[in-house]
Amino acid sequence: SMVSLSGFESRMPAQLSGGQQQRVAVARALVFDPAVVLMDEPLGALDKNLRESMQYEIKHIHENIGVTVVYVTHDQQEAMSMADRIAVMNEGEILQADSPNIIYNKPKTKFVANFIGSPGMNFMPINQKINPNQNSITVAEATIDIPAQKDGSTSEQNFLGIRPENLKLVSENGIKGNIFGVEYLGSRKILTIETIVGNVKIRVDSDTNVQVNEQVQFNTLNNNQIIFDGSTDKALSSEFIS
Repeated sequence: SMVSLSGFESRMPAQLSGGQQQRVAVARALVFDPAVVLMDEPLGALDKNLRESMQYEIKHIHENIGVTVVYVTHDQQEAMSMADRIAVMNEGEILQADSPNIIYNKPKTKFVANFIGSPGMNFMPINQKINPNQNSITVAEATIDIPAQKDGSTSEQNFLGIRPENLKLVSENGIKGNIFGVEYLGSRKILTIETIVGNVKIRVDSDTNVQVNEQVQFNTLNNNQIIFDGSTDKALSSEFIS
């Protein structure tokens, strides 16, 4: 009943669908009342719709029985939707372990920032050293406000990290570029803007009227920016991220 297989008791697992077989596997793991369950990419072989359904069911079971589940996946969206806490690893090293909200909004390294999020965080090069208490930078001849920095950089080649939803189109005093691509995603669009500092992605409302090759300008929407040290790829401490 817990894994929604009532009525299938007389069948062998081979006579069940792929999703039902996954539920059998979950039931087998839980029947001995373990303290911890390890799931190593358990849904990798399922199609998208069935995988999303099983994600919900596994999370629901986890909440009902309270057992600790360590869930390994390469799918960052799966991790974000299921986890209470995420550990992002690279080459066997845990780079950051925190809640999904902190992992997404306040990544400690460029790897974490790029891996989590679809699309990933924008990285714009900054050709200047960052000093403590600095609260603005120049990118592509535009002045960008940043959170007051607590740390200075060790390099003169650094990066401004900012999520697509934390940028906005402006009529003046912004970074200039041309619309390279428009992705329609229902309630929003993802614009790819070609600039002298590389391609930058911005999330806008779906009714924003722009065309490919149109010249636009953009600037920051809020204070959610991170400066990554160019020599270490680590985030500098600021009023936004500690």
